[in-house]
Amino acid sequence: MEPLENPTLEQAIDDHANGRIEFGVLLNTLLNAPLLLPAHRDDDGSPALPVIAEVEDGPSVVAFSGRSRAGAVELPGNDWIVISGARLFAFVHPDRGVLLNPGSAVLRLPQDLVAQVVPQLPAQASEHIGSEFAPRTTDDGGRTDDAGRTDDKGRTDDPPAGSLPAIGASQEGVARNVHAWLESGPPWEDAEFFVAFCGSSWTARGLVRTPGGSRTVDVPPAMVEEFRGVRRATETPAKGTWIGANARVSRAGSYRFEYVYDDRLDFDAEDPRMLGTGPEGQGGLHPTIDEWRAEFRRQGRTPEYVPGWARSPDDDQAAPGAR
Repeated sequence: MEPLENPTLEQAIDDHANGRIEFGVLLNTLLNAPLLLPAHRDDDGSPALPVIAEVEDGPSVVAFSGRSRAGAVELPGNDWIVISGARLFAFVHPDRGVLLNPGSAVLRLPQDLVAQVVPQLPAQASEHIGSEFAPRTTDDGGRTDDAGRTDDKGRTDDPPAGSLPAIGASQEGVARNVHAWLESGPPWEDAEFFVAFCGSSWTARGLVRTPGGSRTVDVPPAMVEEFRGVRRATETPAKGTWIGANARVSRAGSYRFEYVYDDRLDFDAEDPRMLGTGPEGQGGLHPTIDEWRAEFRRQGRTPEYVPGWARSPDDDQAAPGAR
């Protein structure tokens, strides 16, 4: 079991139980804290699945604020996952709630509460007018934002890359256009789009879930360009930006993004995140190690942010702590 304890979260739980803080303060502390999830992992190497508890409010993912809490109750499972509260909420929405610390200081967070925390598309998303994935332009060819603001060169006065406003606006833009695009077609429930970049190469996968099953879809090139916009918005000095992103959008209006920064990807695989599932060829995995190294150099990643599988001897010598 992970040696995880959360004294700040434990104090917030106690303060809320005794009326010293509002629930919103506790919730904010929870979203920013690491949590411990019991999980079950099969021997076939498939991902670990969190333990689900059936409670009055509906199925809920079990989580603990620390190892001492987890040791107070017996649950099925043979593995443990450490995940932030914010990422847990994004993971369980819209199908699950969260059951924190069953057996001691239990806190039940039902589906409807989780839904209030997970980002939602604005109500006017379904009224989106125009060509999906095409930026609106001014008469002189410049781009304009939702409020109609442009700079003196005709371009939107965007917030700085790496800032929360920039990241939030770029993610919402993709989610809004995905929603509008899918609403113009057959019935759907939710959809996932995975896009990855390495130098001038990119790959994309789309999956739409319907009331009767699911279907794969081609990702429009313009959507790929919007993912590039998200990529620019998330870029920070030294760390660079992600190499793969997965966006999930529901018809109800919720959305979430997950990013791959360090894991190697195989653009030839059915799922680029699953190495070894693509066709074997002379070149092995695509992109190659050298292509990934060039990508990380282009991003301006400092050696400590270059993943171990892509490091060169020079990176190892330049990393903090190297001698």
